[in-house]
Amino acid sequence: MVFPKDPQTFNPPPVDVVRGVRLEGRAVADVPLDATLAVYGRLQNPGEDPGCYSLGDLVLCPEASAGEGLGEIAFQGGDQAPFALEGETLTQGVRQGKLWFGLRVKGALPPGLGEIRLEELKARVTVGL
Repeated sequence: MVFPKDPQTFNPPPVDVVRGVRLEGRAVADVPLDATLAVYGRLQNPGEDPGCYSLGDLVLCPEASAGEGLGEIAFQGGDQAPFALEGETLTQGVRQGKLWFGLRVKGALPPGLGEIRLEELKARVTVGL
């Protein structure tokens, strides 16, 4: 799995009322792909995990240190794919205001792939006391 060195950060809710989070959207690549991207989440810094290896701005982790699987983005020979991510790690990350997202590629990424954008993002947050 590949994680960025720095986490995604945001302002957490002022009161611990978040009970669930689901993130949906569409991934758009600049070339057609025949690959699936497995998305993982971690609450702890992968760069401080003794099982992971730091490589500049990225951290490589074995599957045993990957964290929780949040979902997959399956490009089936096209340049767009819908996706949904959810899990306890995503919910806890929203509560804490900090989360590391990682990716594992299943299949092959073609030469010339420049970027994959996440578009039409919608977060569904379940709250309660």
